[in-house]
Amino acid sequence: MFERHVDWARRFETPRLARAYRHAPGGDPEKRLRIGYVSGDFGNHPVGFLLRDVVRHHDKARFEIHCFSMMRNEDDITRAIREAADRWHDVLLDSDDEVAEKIRAEGIDVLVDLSGHTAYHRLCAFALKPAPVQATWIGYFHSTGLSSIDYFITDPYTSPRGCGQLFSETPVWLPHSRFCYSPPGYAPAVAAPPCERNGYVTFGCFNRLEKLVPPVLDTWAEILRRLPQTRLLLKGKGLGEGSERRWIAEQFRRRGIGQERLELRERSSHLDMLAEYGEVDIALDPFPFNGGMTTLEALWMGVPVVTLEGRGIVSRQTYSALANLGLTELAFPTREAYVAGAVELAEDRARLARLRSEIRPRMAASPICRAEEFTRDLEALYRAMWRAWCEGRKLPSALA
Repeated sequence: MFERHVDWARRFETPRLARAYRHAPGGDPEKRLRIGYVSGDFGNHPVGFLLRDVVRHHDKARFEIHCFSMMRNEDDITRAIREAADRWHDVLLDSDDEVAEKIRAEGIDVLVDLSGHTAYHRLCAFALKPAPVQATWIGYFHSTGLSSIDYFITDPYTSPRGCGQLFSETPVWLPHSRFCYSPPGYAPAVAAPPCERNGYVTFGCFNRLEKLVPPVLDTWAEILRRLPQTRLLLKGKGLGEGSERRWIAEQFRRRGIGQERLELRERSSHLDMLAEYGEVDIALDPFPFNGGMTTLEALWMGVPVVTLEGRGIVSRQTYSALANLGLTELAFPTREAYVAGAVELAEDRARLARLRSEIRPRMAASPICRAEEFTRDLEALYRAMWRAWCEGRKLPSALA
């Protein structure tokens, strides 16, 4: 996977390096820094939800916040971010060269990619090095492969020492989590465990269907076979009717699980989706592509999330969230342990009730939800990057 990303950089970054802007080290290490965020997801999207309160809490006396947006439409999250930023730049229709020139002209000191290799990214603008310090943060789950991006912002649970993760950037840590979760004000109260009224445990997963690869389906079917009274609620695009619904039902049928044990639901409004966690006792995390925002939302709704602790960034997102809540008891090193852990949890109704009442308060008190503290930590990292630049050096790798 890393080589695929590096190959992209060879084809699209390398031809632009000869035209890249040059920046001489030096300057005032304590100046008011101009931070530029670049994204096509400043809205009702995981990036928007994770960024909103950070922009609100930036210390405007020490940091000037610019957003370079590729948004096609706007919503309440877009407006909240735009109102909190110092400058907003609509660059959807600009070429990569034009975007890079605007960033340079605004005198951005630290430029932050929030897309990676996802829709509406501007990595080719980053390849022109329009800012002296460049980093990639939320929005993607792998190194970009670009040498022109200096830092990859992660955390010690997502990227621990010895994990073997590969980066073209220098990985640097925020102290607790790379995610700052802003729960929506309309999120329903945590519901009582549905098993208390149903008489059986309901597992659930609201992740994208593309994550349900054969090893995941095998593992979940094994859990259901061991607990013949349980049900599985899946929610996602196409599950209301059509080929996706038929495909999922067939996959479980082949694994010995009848459709009567499946509850398949179409996507809905965000509010309705959050409310439906009131029908889930235990969330099952897919692997190797864990939930990100999906995990945070399940936890906020009081639902314990069982995860397989992997090695890559995308395979450790849920582990990082659980570590910040002091709930690594729900993370398992192997598929066999994952199955046994899910079964054990489902059979312990008292533990399910206790977790249901504890998870939201734990999360609210954790670094993931303390937006002001999170923002101070992020600003300290930006300042350290800038001071290193002024001294003609780079921060050391957190994994070294």
